[in-house]
Amino acid sequence: MNAITLGKRGHNQETPEEDHSQKKQKTSEQKYNYFEFIPNEILLEKFKYLSISHFLNLQPTCNRFASLKEKYFEWVASVWGIENNVDRDRKIQTLYKKIIAASKVETPAENDKPPIALVNSETSVPVMFKLYQDQMDQDTITFANALYRYMGKDLSFSSAKKAREWFNDPQNKNSLDSINEDYNGASGLGLRFLPPEIGKLINVKTIDLCDNKLTGLPPEIFKIEILCALFLSNNNFTEIPIDITELPYLKAITLEGNKIKTLPTEFVKELLEMINFFEQNEDFTISIDTNKTEIPIESVRSFLNRLGVELPIFV
Repeated sequence: MNAITLGKRGHNQETPEEDHSQKKQKTSEQKYNYFEFIPNEILLEKFKYLSISHFLNLQPTCNRFASLKEKYFEWVASVWGIENNVDRDRKIQTLYKKIIAASKVETPAENDKPPIALVNSETSVPVMFKLYQDQMDQDTITFANALYRYMGKDLSFSSAKKAREWFNDPQNKNSLDSINEDYNGASGLGLRFLPPEIGKLINVKTIDLCDNKLTGLPPEIFKIEILCALFLSNNNFTEIPIDITELPYLKAITLEGNKIKTLPTEFVKELLEMINFFEQNEDFTISIDTNKTEIPIESVRSFLNRLGVELPIFV
């Protein structure tokens, strides 16, 4: 039986001379033609089912991408609780990188995966944020219970909500303020995220966060102005938060057992000032390219070795 065709006879027949690569290109272009016939409102609703990476991959194929991009990221901001202001896109990018970095941390037991381990670059915006919140809740409970034990209390928190209420209760301020000098109750807890409540410990001079699974630090920790030492060994950091340079009394930081390959330029400047480089080595000069945001660790180590200065805080 002859096949039934629509349109003129032979209109869609392939000629012997037609290049297969051209045919493939035409097929790809035709595949996305439907974008041009769907109203913006409906198209945006469809895009909400996509991950951020999938949405950005549509840019070469959708002629209306630019007009839809602003609306899409307005929606992302509303889902993720980010204010729609000039810092919106930077905050979205920062949170996205934070979530993806934590999701890639190795989990030993296959049947004991934390919520964040279920995230990947294809996860939709609402699901990604829900898993992130679940992980934050889990880590908040773990952190709060460890702090409770450190304070000699037998009670424990069963929910992140109760833990946060306790941290924010003015009646507990004196108890938190009484934790001074060194705090080592948060090491070895397996934390993926350090809760912002760490900033409530305003009188600690040393914080030990070694042997966790951290990939970053909350901005609240940099508000502990008298912090002198920060121990971060054996985590999953790939970079040093530039905010570390804002801690005026920080004299020691350990980062062995992480995955850091470069140092922020500002951190290198601070490091050289910490060892009184310009006072002790008047015959030497160092030129830091301020156009570069990062400097390889080995370059810094090599230069300091020439001066007989060790860099023991990195592996």
